[in-house]
Amino acid sequence: MNKFYVIFSITCGLMLLIASGNTYAVMTFYNPPIMTPQQTNPFAGLVDNTLHTMMLVEEVKSQQLQNEMMEQKFEEERRAATSLLANRTVIIVGQGAKTVNLGCVNCDNRSLYSIHNSQGRYGSRSGVKSIFNSSGKYGSPESDYSPCNPDATHPPIIEDTNGGVYGLLTMNTRLPGALIAPGIQGWLTSRVCKHFE
Repeated sequence: MNKFYVIFSITCGLMLLIASGNTYAVMTFYNPPIMTPQQTNPFAGLVDNTLHTMMLVEEVKSQQLQNEMMEQKFEEERRAATSLLANRTVIIVGQGAKTVNLGCVNCDNRSLYSIHNSQGRYGSRSGVKSIFNSSGKYGSPESDYSPCNPDATHPPIIEDTNGGVYGLLTMNTRLPGALIAPGIQGWLTSRVCKHFE
């Protein structure tokens, strides 16, 4: 008597085994492979990398735009300040029992009153009224009246001859009223108080 067997494979492929006497015939039907997500979309990784790159590019562009806007803002502020001070003489005033004129900020550099004249009384390293004098009352790192003392409580004041007050010239940026603009702090560090490094 002939026996017929039908066997199904685990992978859902169909295998038909026909037994007849000593003769065996095997018939296998197509078994489609199981596809993983990566196999179904071979471009998935490429798309993800492209999107990541695009996000980085947009982030860089955004940062560049912010930097340009910041530079434009600084330039506008500089122009406004230049225009405002065009007809004003800005001076440094030392505090104490009696206020003392410590020189002119925006005068011609050759002027004897300019703090930028290293030969003048207000711009030299030895002038009694010079903020550049490291051993003087208004330039020493220990003096409470010096802009170079990071703990000073009575540093010089920046004002103009029209009565405008701009703030305190000091490295003590914690002090209320201190001028903390990077340009001013950089000038104090690199020029005025440089001899303390």
